[in-house]
Amino acid sequence: MNRRRAFVSLAAMVLVVLSGAMVHADPIHDQNLDKWTPDKGRVSWRHYDNPHAHVIYHYFYWNTLADMELLRDDDNETLEMDVVFNNVAPESAWSYSYLGDTVGSHWDSNQPVAYRDTQLLDGNDYRPFTVGTAFADQLQPATWYYWWVQGDHHSDGSRAGVEAQHGYRSWNCFSGYANCVFADAIATLIWYQAGKPNEYTMPPNDCRYVYPRKGAPDPCLAW
Repeated sequence: MNRRRAFVSLAAMVLVVLSGAMVHADPIHDQNLDKWTPDKGRVSWRHYDNPHAHVIYHYFYWNTLADMELLRDDDNETLEMDVVFNNVAPESAWSYSYLGDTVGSHWDSNQPVAYRDTQLLDGNDYRPFTVGTAFADQLQPATWYYWWVQGDHHSDGSRAGVEAQHGYRSWNCFSGYANCVFADAIATLIWYQAGKPNEYTMPPNDCRYVYPRKGAPDPCLAW
């Protein structure tokens, strides 16, 4: 069993925690992205009968085992597929905070050992929502994985983006995964900041994205 990243130094762990769960920068382009990021996905959002609640959905898919090679490096690999709402003035995030924490009522997922991530230390400018998997090495190709969460009704619409976080569990992490998972690599699949050509607004539409293996992230596509 290779735990090459499990025994990180305390300083490194503190740095990750203090930096927050989200890192908002230009997309990371390197030769490893095609070994862990999904090949395609879909984000959708709904405003149901409850005027104070939104529901956010995220689906994602890998074609082959080769596309998820790095997710099987160790047995403590983790993955978070984030939907992030822009909250930089004058814009106001469509949803700002989670509503409740009950599995099946406020969130759910078919990922192995799923956990709803915390928004602690994420800051106010970008509001992430995600349900991660604490055992990413158990993900399988040719399978549609999904998560959904309930969020509050913070505004009538804002730009949003999709980020993927590949990480790992600390060696003594067996529950409460949101508090003992650390990001190792972050990739922007759909960009959401001003001036980018592939930004999209929610609601009322949804976004089907294909993550390209070369160059910059694609806009929302029809497929």
